[in-house]
Amino acid sequence: MQDPQASPFFKKTLTLNTGRSHVELMVAHDLFSSHSVDAGSRLLLRCLMEETPPESILDIGCGYGPLGLGLKARYPDAPIDMVDRDALAVQFASWNADLNGMPDVTTYGSVGYDGIDPDRRFDLIVCNIPGKAGIPVIEELLLGAESVLRTGGKVAVVVVSALADQVSQILQRAPANLLFRRSSKAHTVFQYSLDSRSAAGRPVSPDTYERHTARFSRASISWDAVAVWGLPEFDSLSFQTALMIDRIVNAQLKRPRALVLNPGQGHIPVAIAVQSAPPEIVLVGRDLLALQNSLANLSRNDFSSDRVRLHHDPGLDVRGGPFDLVVAALPDKLPIGIITETVSSLKAHVAGGGSLILGGRSTAITRVLGSDILDGFELKERSRSHGFTAARLRHRRHPAG
Repeated sequence: MQDPQASPFFKKTLTLNTGRSHVELMVAHDLFSSHSVDAGSRLLLRCLMEETPPESILDIGCGYGPLGLGLKARYPDAPIDMVDRDALAVQFASWNADLNGMPDVTTYGSVGYDGIDPDRRFDLIVCNIPGKAGIPVIEELLLGAESVLRTGGKVAVVVVSALADQVSQILQRAPANLLFRRSSKAHTVFQYSLDSRSAAGRPVSPDTYERHTARFSRASISWDAVAVWGLPEFDSLSFQTALMIDRIVNAQLKRPRALVLNPGQGHIPVAIAVQSAPPEIVLVGRDLLALQNSLANLSRNDFSSDRVRLHHDPGLDVRGGPFDLVVAALPDKLPIGIITETVSSLKAHVAGGGSLILGGRSTAITRVLGSDILDGFELKERSRSHGFTAARLRHRRHPAG
C-alpha cells in the first residue's frame, strides 16, 4: 500500500475527539474541511453519541471520514459503508480507517445513492449535506435514503442553517417522520425516518443532477451538452476550456487515441470527438459525477460509449497507453507541487510524436513550462485570456517505424 504521507495531496493529521475515544484523521489538500473537522460534522456526532447502537451505517459524501469513522469509534461492532463521488476522499477515508485499526469499513465511489448495492440496507444513514449542492440534489440526498434504509432505521443529516427551512419543507412534503432537530448558530441537525411513501413522485438520480441542455460552440465546432448541478460551466464555457478547445482544433489530429484528465461537464472530450473522431477516449479524474456526465454527453453527440473508458482515481495509473493526444485541465487551487507531479505523470502517457494540451491558471502553466518537467516536448502554441493559459506541446520523439 502507498504511504499516505508520501501522497502529494497529504496535508496533515487531525485528532477528532468523539467523547469516549478519539480518531486520527489524515487530511488532504482540496478536500472539504482540511484545516479542522467541520463544526457541522462535530455537531451531528454529538447528537448521535447517546443513541442505541446501529447494526450498520452508511456515510454519504464521506470526505476523508470524520463522520463515518467518528461513529465507528463509538460503535465498533457496526459495519460501515463510506462513499463519496471524489476518489481522493474515498482514498483518504480508506487510509484513515486503516490508520485507526477499524475493520468492517468499506469505501467506494458513488454519486449520491447510485453506486450503492440496492440489496443493502442500513440502520443509520448520515450525511453532511453540501451547502452549494442545489435544491434538487439536496432533496435527493434527503429522500433517496429510503432506497437503502432498513425498516425502522433513520437518517441523520447536518446542513448550514441558511438551508434549514428548505430542508424542513422538503421533509414535510415527503412526508418524513421528524425525530429530532437541533440548531447551532451555523448548522442544523435533522434526524428522521422514511417509508415507501416518502419517495413517491420525487425525481431520482442521475436525472436529479441535470440542470438543462444547451448548445455550445467554439472555433469551428458545436455540440449539445446536458449540464449538471455541482460542476462549473453549466451555461457557458470557461476561458480555460475555450482556450483548450482552440488548441485541440489547431492540432488538426485525425483519429488520435485520447486521454482527458478532469473532463468537467464533458466539453473537452466532446470537442475531441467532434473534431478528431478518435477510436477511443479515456476519461480520468477524481470526480465520478464529471466522468459519468462526460460519458453521457459523448453518447449524446453520437460517440459510442463502447469507445470510452472511465478511470475514477486520484492518480494516473492508466492502462492502455501511450496516447496520441493527452489533454489536462489543471485545477487552480492546488499547491504547485501537486500540479507539477500531475504533469510529470501525464507526460509518460504521451506517445512519441503525440500532443499534450494543458490548461490552467497562467501562473501555474508558466511555472510548469519554465521547469524541466517537460524536457523532450516542444511548445507549439500558447494562448492566454483573463488569467488562464492553454498550451499545446508535442513529444519530440517520433513513433517508431
